[in-house]
Amino acid sequence: MLKIGGGAILGFFFARINKRLDKRQETREKDAARTPKFIIERSRTNWYRLVNAGDATATEVTLILGKFPEGFTRHIPKVVTLAPAAAHDFFAQSMSGHRLPGHFMVSCKEIPDPIAVTMPVAR
Repeated sequence: MLKIGGGAILGFFFARINKRLDKRQETREKDAARTPKFIIERSRTNWYRLVNAGDATATEVTLILGKFPEGFTRHIPKVVTLAPAAAHDFFAQSMSGHRLPGHFMVSCKEIPDPIAVTMPVAR
């Protein structure tokens, strides 16, 4: 049987393991705190850009039109992936008494409930 003097070696060994476990936990907590955030920018007449302004990749991103007629839109994001700072361009136009809403809803796999993202005001 191996005798360890005063438990110093064993204590040192466990301290190193605890330090590594603490670092892993910190990394997990930082990763969990990362989240996608969305903004909509106007890029040109009737064209908009849905941007992931967060610090995590967003998967299965969908822009939810609500009551706005799909016929007045093109290239609406449906199940796309947006890395941080990545964008998806789409077209939306007011016509026939249908004004653009003040916001659209956006959903993604990383956020449990759809969130409202403000549409920029027309210039």
